[in-house]
Amino acid sequence: MPTGTATINFGATPTDYASVVITGQAAIVSGSQVEAFFMADSTAGNTADEHMLLASEATPVCGDIVAATGFTIHLRTPTFWGGAFSIRWVWV
Repeated sequence: MPTGTATINFGATPTDYASVVITGQAAIVSGSQVEAFFMADSTAGNTADEHMLLASEATPVCGDIVAATGFTIHLRTPTFWGGAFSIRWVWV
């Protein structure tokens, strides 16, 4: 089961949408099941508490699977966020 961590970045100007493209997944197929989630990680700009708060506010959605390549993690929130967050993913 492939797993990984990526950085999803809202940028310097707070916004309600961010995405990150995951590549290098040679075995992924169009029917793969992909999930993304937050843990109490921290980044240079956001603490573990901020990761937990964001996780309670919004659920990441995975899509745009490209066979033998990768997928995209999308995140839309009801409030505006800024900076980078660590996001985990897994697929089968």
